[in-house]
Amino acid sequence: NYKGLRTWNYKTTDIDPIWQDARRVRIFDLASFAVLDGIFYAVDRDISALESAKDSLRAFMASLVGAEVMLGFNVRLDLARTTPTAISQNKFYFIIECQETPSPELISVTFNRVDSYSSVVYKRLEA
Repeated sequence: NYKGLRTWNYKTTDIDPIWQDARRVRIFDLASFAVLDGIFYAVDRDISALESAKDSLRAFMASLVGAEVMLGFNVRLDLARTTPTAISQNKFYFIIECQETPSPELISVTFNRVDSYSSVVYKRLEA
């Protein structure tokens, strides 16, 4: 700790270490709700609305990168789930791969005592 106790550490009790960071959970929850709201207009519309929804996903994720919430992202059609059968049933699946900007939890500094600067003494005494 530094100048006091850090008791809660902003962690969840999830068994998966990836989802124990409550900040990460909050970012992905908010992003998923925003994405759902942002693409719902394309439901029951034509293919151009679906293309527009994909563009909207990319623009939204780019805005999160610009706001330094995310480090980077990739939006793509999930080809494993968007099969010809799924397409004939008007079902489309996208994958957003992204990484949030980290929030340092530990900053560590190590001091190593070395002899490699002895030449400074020689230079000072020879001058």
